[in-house]
Amino acid sequence: MGEIPMYSDSDTPWKELLDTFFEPFILFFFPRIHQDKERYDFKWKLFRMANQAKMDRQKVIDLLRCMDWILNLPRDLEIRFRDAWHAYEEEQKKPHITSFERLAKEEGMQQGMQQGMQQGMQQGLIKGLLVAIELGLELKFGIDGLKLLPEIAGINEISILETIKASLRGAKNPEEIRAIYLPPKTE
Repeated sequence: MGEIPMYSDSDTPWKELLDTFFEPFILFFFPRIHQDKERYDFKWKLFRMANQAKMDRQKVIDLLRCMDWILNLPRDLEIRFRDAWHAYEEEQKKPHITSFERLAKEEGMQQGMQQGMQQGMQQGLIKGLLVAIELGLELKFGIDGLKLLPEIAGINEISILETIKASLRGAKNPEEIRAIYLPPKTE
């Protein structure tokens, strides 16, 4: 009687059978996956099915090794498969966002942009008013007028800055300007 060969692992007999009969088997039973594109699609489908079955990552990698061994692809399709695999894994890391969350995110971004633009416009207006006030103080009162500038530069209320600017024409001295933004001292 012939002796039955003993194998160190249980996969070896199957691997030998696959080596010998896989191509003819695929050609006969699955002629469509014999072409490169169909093999790529079949490999991708197996990969996605393994992921959808929630196989752990190491088992998926082992499956990919087996698929690489069985479903050889040309280099360009191997690169395409690798890139698709990485993109798929990155996509799986992201939690699913509902349409409500996506809309809320878009609305939040739009609101943030509007607020940013509004703040930028306010800051620009404040800077413009400060430049006008500085020029007016210098022209009207010289160095004494410019001494008010550090105090005025701390003011962020546009209405007060506009009042200061408008009051520069009729003011007789820097103290009249100071009275606009500092209440008079009462003793």
